[in-house]
Amino acid sequence: MINFTLENVGIIKHAEIALNGLTVIAGENDTGKSTVGKLMFAIVKTLSSFEQDLNADKKKKIRETIETIYFKITII
Repeated sequence: MINFTLENVGIIKHAEIALNGLTVIAGENDTGKSTVGKLMFAIVKTLSSFEQDLNADKKKKIRETIETIYFKITII
């Protein structure tokens, strides 16, 4: 379960959100449901991009290390 606390985001003054499996956000018009949805999307997208970037960076570092070792061996 992931818990979020929102303070002064758009129309929302204070909200506590627990994400656990399927989460439903319901309420009257103009109460901040879309704001919460956009924020959750941004967080999920950012975390996903971070993981992809981290994996790409690891692969790049491994490749660079292998190339460095290869070039040092071939020079000898």
